[in-house]
Amino acid sequence: MNTQTNDFQDTVPEGEAADPVVAKLTDAMTPGAQIEFDPAEAEQAGAFQEQAMSLADAEAATDDVAELEA
Repeated sequence: MNTQTNDFQDTVPEGEAADPVVAKLTDAMTPGAQIEFDPAEAEQAGAFQEQAMSLADAEAATDDVAELEA
């Protein structure tokens, strides 16, 4: 039986406690736990949200380097 409380549990709205993804995320907060997610559950949990820079942002980030080399 897991008697440890997690910060994540405090943020779960009452009606969503039965959602299997929420339950897995709650279980994943237990140190040492290895929780398996199928691809659909992982996507629902936000595991595949793209957060990389765009090419335009990367190029703009190098504009000041060209000024330093000149």
